[in-house]
Amino acid sequence: LEQEKLISLPVTFSELILNNQSRGVYTVQGQISQKLILKNNREKGPIIGFTKDTWIKEQINARRLSRSGVKNGSLNGLEDTFWRSKIEPVQFRSLSDDPKQQVYLEKAIFMLESFRNNSMRTSEVFDIEKLAKVMALRALLGSSEFDYLDTKFYFNPSTSLLEPITKE
Repeated sequence: LEQEKLISLPVTFSELILNNQSRGVYTVQGQISQKLILKNNREKGPIIGFTKDTWIKEQINARRLSRSGVKNGSLNGLEDTFWRSKIEPVQFRSLSDDPKQQVYLEKAIFMLESFRNNSMRTSEVFDIEKLAKVMALRALLGSSEFDYLDTKFYFNPSTSLLEPITKE
């Protein structure tokens, strides 16, 4: 990601030793924040994403209903939560006092919602080159899905487009 000038989270690898036994090497990944944006040579701008709340509630509900004898076929598909999930800012408190950033946030949410509702084209919402690179890298590394719950988007004030921030 870094080599392709995409927003990349800091990653370190650590061996976990528990009771003097190695449990293997684990990946420790940094958080999405404004520090991350500045580290990746971008100007301040909001980061947005789909909340996991709807997906989590429906997972819990599906398990509860399946235990009570309701077949999963009669439930809304969990994959449909994309259409119902709320779009929210990620770590926006540090920017919330800036009126310009508030305008950027509103624009970013409007754009992502417009894309989801098919009223704006992909090229009007996303930095296509960066999105394509993320998708290509995911395919090359064997990632078979583009998880909307784990992908966040940075609103670039210079381009007025969303850039993907992917975790895996």
